[in-house]
Amino acid sequence: MTVPSKFRKNKSRILTSFDSVAIESGIGYTKYFVGSSTSGAYIVNSTKFDSERPHTGTLQGTTAGGTFTKYVDIDADITFNLPRTVKGDLFVNVPIGVKNRSALSTESWFMYVVTKIYHFDGSTETQLGTSASGAVFFTDALNNNESKGFTANNKVNVPSTHFKIGETLRISTHGYFATNGATPRQSDTGIGHEPNATADEDFFTSGTTSSGRVIDSNTTNTISIDVPFRTQR
Repeated sequence: MTVPSKFRKNKSRILTSFDSVAIESGIGYTKYFVGSSTSGAYIVNSTKFDSERPHTGTLQGTTAGGTFTKYVDIDADITFNLPRTVKGDLFVNVPIGVKNRSALSTESWFMYVVTKIYHFDGSTETQLGTSASGAVFFTDALNNNESKGFTANNKVNVPSTHFKIGETLRISTHGYFATNGATPRQSDTGIGHEPNATADEDFFTSGTTSSGRVIDSNTTNTISIDVPFRTQR
């Protein structure tokens, strides 16, 4: 007996789910988190993970007096396994802080964060946009060995940019610091990057030398990046 063949009259469709904002605007966001690895490189993932170090910065360095100096520089790379187009406002939350190492009982610091976004094709780095937070001033707030910090929320508008397979979206984060006045002071400075922790913590850099907590416990110690992707409709 011959079994009759059956054919669909309409083509099957693959349905992709987007929220209402993504459908209306044509843009959908993916959140990424940044942490460090044992090799010293930075890891970027869309799920939270344990970072090798809770922050990156200078250990008992001298913060420039009166003039902002860049003490922290972190490159977070998202390399694509599929073609993607980035378009719109990209948001980066960055915790930044300082720990007073001055022999003086109190000291004052300024600090701020600069974010730069790049397209990297493996050989050429093209800047797509930049943004700087306002400078936060901690006046006479840091006693010796006391930490203070805040979370910068930088928005960078990225023009429609296509990324081929293997190309990289690079988020470069810079931390700038200065003391209030012409005299440099001893301090630990840093940017936090612990996806699984809500607060910064001490860690040992070599032997028994501790970096100390540079970001106070009231500041969430996580770098998060919200990337706007063009949705397929």
